Amino acid sequence: MTDLEAVEILTLDEQMQKELPNLKEVYEVAVRALKKQIPTRPTPYEKYEGKCVCGAVFLDRSTKYCGNCGQALDWSG
Repeated sequence: MTDLEAVEILTLDEQMQKELPNLKEVYEVAVRALKKQIPTRPTPYEKYEGKCVCGAVFLDRSTKYCGNCGQALDWSG
């Protein structure tokens, strides 16, 4: 199972979330953590190499994870 498949399953099970009220919060934490493992492409930003979804900027492409939020980065393309 991929991280993306796990995110889809965790976000679809609304009946279980209704039966166990704290489970919704647990799912939300799990989904946020899994989403950070799915690499995202930094957006171009001024004179820097790119900018993370959290707003952190990168001077070069050697960084695999954002030091601010932990988001996995995809520098391909």
